[in-house]
Parts: sequence; structure tokens; C-alpha cells
Amino acid sequence: MIDFSDPAKPRYVRTLATRAARSGTWESLRISPDGAMLAAVSGGATIDFNKFDLYDIRDCTNPKLLNKQLLNPNESSLVLNIGHEGEWSPDSKTYWTTGFISGTVSAIDVSNPARPVTIYHGWAGAPVVHGMSFSPDGRRLYMTTDGIAGLLVLDVSAIQDRKLNKQITPVSSLFWKDGFIGQRPHPVMYGTRPYLIYTDESRSGGVRLIDIADDRNPKVVTHIRLSIQLPEHKVTRTKELAKTGGFGYESHYCTPDKDKDPSLLACTFFQSGVRVFDIADPQKPREVAYFNPPAQTGKNAMLVGSAHNLPVEQPLLSDVDVGLLDMSQALGKANFTADFCTSIPRWKGDQIWVSCTDNGFMVLQLKRP
Repeated sequence: MIDFSDPAKPRYVRTLATRAARSGTWESLRISPDGAMLAAVSGGATIDFNKFDLYDIRDCTNPKLLNKQLLNPNESSLVLNIGHEGEWSPDSKTYWTTGFISGTVSAIDVSNPARPVTIYHGWAGAPVVHGMSFSPDGRRLYMTTDGIAGLLVLDVSAIQDRKLNKQITPVSSLFWKDGFIGQRPHPVMYGTRPYLIYTDESRSGGVRLIDIADDRNPKVVTHIRLSIQLPEHKVTRTKELAKTGGFGYESHYCTPDKDKDPSLLACTFFQSGVRVFDIADPQKPREVAYFNPPAQTGKNAMLVGSAHNLPVEQPLLSDVDVGLLDMSQALGKANFTADFCTSIPRWKGDQIWVSCTDNGFMVLQLKRP
């Protein structure tokens, strides 16, 4: 944990080393909406089982483990789940995790933080699921799918309301052919009309704005892609990205400047850096700013913890036609000719706080015209 109360002078506070944190939290590290707790499950090498860390972070400089193991108070207790992604319900009473390739979702009740318990663990509605978000009342779960990219709208009111028969009921689904790995859908409101900002982290799927006013019939109203992601540039894209890693110019996470009537959207785009779009009119987005962090060419040996520094080069996720990346075709370490920007961007006024895998944490100042 790092203290960024002075962004120009970050200060190391502490390393969390309990079960989930120690084995790798992947995309599950989340702060509760009330700001009181930090939760994570283990993603291991993309997926792991039953590890769960829950911390009290009301004093961020002194995080306290809440779910202590009875026989070892320095270690977190085991909690049933299959982990990869994670997300909180809006009321901060339930932490959810998906199992990615297992097609499962787990709901962990944290009403008693010292003894969290899984109250639902089962099928999520598709063989491969990923990121998720919720309606403001916590009764609708918006889930992304992988392989066949798309959106699942699920009724989870029985779990949210703690009914005896805790089941998940499908409401609707929406799929498309361009895209392969759906990431987290971020809910926003334009006036009284709800939308999802959906990112796709492979096969040049880009970013979609989905109208969910009628959640039984969701509709894509806007599709944002960089020029290099368009089909007519596939040959150029493939040539440029040879030996640079498996994620190319793909989008990963997007965050609007506000959830009610947003005007700006910041997105991480792997080797295309951080991109900012004007989305004041959801049907007429336009790019207004970008930042490409400096390449760390030749520093593979120094940056052993970088997710970019993996033996993955071919085929590119942006251009594969079927299946997941074939690790057997890896030719060696990726060339660090551009950084991988992957974190969830955070808005702090006119600043964007973001992490990229080779350059680490950065505070970016947006200069408005």
C-alpha cells in the first residue's frame, strides 16, 4: 500500500501478504462502496480457489485484517469461491467473484467481517464469464462473457435480499462477433436513462455504450474504437505488434469522470496507453486526449514483476480467430517497445491516476483548453 496524499511524493506504507494478496489478486482487488473495506480473492495464474482477504481500511495507513484464521490471526480464513475478477454490491454487504473459465460466480456475505461466508456459488449463465457490475439497488448483475463476447443481465435479487432460495435468474443477453474477452461494464446515467460502458480486451472489440433502460432488450448505441483497431488495419496491426506481447492495442478498463451525466471517459488501452473521450453525448463520442508512457525497451530483467514481461508473443489476442492464446507458440519474452496500460483509471479532479505494467503508478494532469 502506498500513501498518495501528496501525489508528487508517494510514500510506501505496507505490503499485504495474506492468502489472496500473497498468491496474486489478479483483477479482484476492490474497495467497498462505503470506503471501509478492501477485499480480494486469489486469481493465481488467472484462476484460484477459496482464498479471500478482507481488510478494514478506514485508516489507510494501518489496514487491519478482518477475516482472521482462528488458529493463526496473521492469516486470512478460507472462503468458498473460484477467483479471477471481483466486485462489491452497492450496499457493501456482499463481495462477488467470478471463476472466469469455470463459468461460476460466488457471492460472499461480509455482514460479519470476521466470519465472511459464501451464500451463493454456482453457474453464472455462460461457460466463460469475467467482469461484472450492479444496478444501484444491487438486484441486477451485469456480467461480461468471453469466447463469445457479450453481456448477461442477471436477476440476483434473491441473493441481495437474502431469500431462503438464493438463485440467479437470467433476464437477457446480448452478443456480438467482434471481441473475445469482455471486461467490466461500468454503469452510468444520462438523465434518467441507464447505460453500461462495456470494454472488450481482445480482438479489437473496443468500447461500447449499451442502453439498458429496457434491461430485457439491451442495445448497443455507440461503438468506440481506435483507428488501428478497425478491420481494414488488421495487416498493419499484426505487423506492428509482432513480438510485443499478447494484448496489442486492446482496451481494458474505462472510468467516466462521473456516473451521473458523464462528460469524459478515461480508458486504458494496453499498448495504446491512456485515452480520454468526450462522451457528453453518448451517441457522438470523440477522442480529446491521450498519454503514451515511455517504452522500457531492454529492461526485461529489471521488470520481472511486469505482466508485460511474459513469454507470450504469437498469436496476438487482437487477431486470433478461435480459442484462447496458445502458450505453446510463445517465442520468448515480449519486446518492451511500448508499455501495457491495464489498471482501472481513477479521476481526481482534472487528474487521472493510473498504473501501467512497466512504468508503474502515474499521476496524469489533464489540461483543458
